[in-house]
Amino acid sequence: MKRGLKSIQSKLLLTDAETGEHVALMDASWLKVMRTVAISGVAAKHLAREDARTCLVIGCGEQAKGQISAMLEVRNLERIFLYNRTRTRAESLKTYIYEVLHFEGDVEIADGPDEKVRDADIIICSTSSRTQVFDGTLAKPGTHISGIGSFKPDMQKVDLNALKRTDKIVCDTFEGCMEEAGDFLTPIEQGEISKDNIDGKLTDLVLGELSGRENESDITFFKSVGFAMADLVTAVAVYRSLKDKG
Repeated sequence: MKRGLKSIQSKLLLTDAETGEHVALMDASWLKVMRTVAISGVAAKHLAREDARTCLVIGCGEQAKGQISAMLEVRNLERIFLYNRTRTRAESLKTYIYEVLHFEGDVEIADGPDEKVRDADIIICSTSSRTQVFDGTLAKPGTHISGIGSFKPDMQKVDLNALKRTDKIVCDTFEGCMEEAGDFLTPIEQGEISKDNIDGKLTDLVLGELSGRENESDITFFKSVGFAMADLVTAVAVYRSLKDKG
């Protein structure tokens, strides 16, 4: 960031599996945002309360823009709370929400990460923080928590209190989370929770093999560390769309 560059930079080279021809070079940073956004939105569709109207976003970078867009697609939000360690970034996101997403509700910038936890129906943790970003004891019954951005075993941004209070835990892929999700790995290593606390994968929800929210008072948690197949599917869809347009 000191050089004015994105903290995460990546490219994706798309290759024809039959001919070996390289057909496209894409900005994978954008692809990662799009696929994570879609996955989080699908999870919220199944796990957030139908009447969820307030959303707290902790971490106001590029990923947060897409996350808010996804939540607006699946729920009729009326109030959005923003927190970022650098307030100017939160102010920039606030402008984006109004001018680009055309949000007609209220957007408020919080002075601290815990300030609006009690008021939030949905909490989005979109930071790469290695430490816990909010007090899980403050989350009210019925809250849906979405944990993205932390993708290493030493990153634990959702605290143990939140996990222990959660009634349903869903991950994008079990294998990926058991390798990379510090939110799970650290408390499992400490004996505070076990793998059995994870109820299932997002595909289980979509296919109806796992029930979504079962009670209005349930606290739900979705964890995503990302997986290559989602990048591939998104890249192929973009490539085919552009090819059709000539």
